[in-house]
Amino acid sequence: MKYYRDIDYFVYYCDFPHMGVPGVIAANTDGTVNIYINTLYTPERQNQALRHELRHLVRNHFWCDTKTIGEKELEADAEDTSVVFSEDYSFVEYTPPVPAPGLDRIPDVFAEKPPNTIPLFASPEAFRDYMFAMREQYRRARNAK
Repeated sequence: MKYYRDIDYFVYYCDFPHMGVPGVIAANTDGTVNIYINTLYTPERQNQALRHELRHLVRNHFWCDTKTIGEKELEADAEDTSVVFSEDYSFVEYTPPVPAPGLDRIPDVFAEKPPNTIPLFASPEAFRDYMFAMREQYRRARNAK
């Protein structure tokens, strides 16, 4: 999925009161996010912080309750090829890894549920994560045709 600067995310460079935090990301009610980068750091460290915060965005860390904060931070720190940044950070794109054969399909718990069962989710966030995954699965199936 591709996210665009000034549409999906907004970046603000500002002096923080201290050097304890290089960057912060905050979700807005409209689904966009604001990213604040601490200008007390060097430009190289600011770019590192921006990349870290953008990884939170593309990996849906705001809308995922199945991972701990520590796991989310480790994921955001990891440099990998699944996240591609434009040179000027005008967009960032995430291509999720292809699941192993047999695990590439999420069951549709509404259309394919066993009789006499009700689908249950641990939280509204878990339901939302499931719906995002289903939407992506349907999108991939439609594009494969």
